[in-house]
Amino acid sequence: MILQLGSLFAGCRIDHLLGVVYQGYDLTLDRVVAIKVLGMILVTPEDTERFRVEARVLARFTHPHILPVFTCGVEQDAPGNAPVMTAPYGMSRPNSIDHT
Repeated sequence: MILQLGSLFAGCRIDHLLGVVYQGYDLTLDRVVAIKVLGMILVTPEDTERFRVEARVLARFTHPHILPVFTCGVEQDAPGNAPVMTAPYGMSRPNSIDHT
């Protein structure tokens, strides 16, 4: 599902695209990862710094319900030099909640 700015979803208006998460594969470390990319349109320096602060804060946590951050940076080849963060994808946590 792709939500458009200004559309309504779950009783809320969509005002700003904060990012997108993709499944990817880390070719260097041979593992599946989740890749979070900040919206690549009109990314301001303040947006990039806020994204980096988020990554630094998340990287400090060790909790069964918070994924660790593997990497964070700016992808120079992406439109708008998109800020990027990677984390484990599909991790099985022993203390995770079973939603079945």
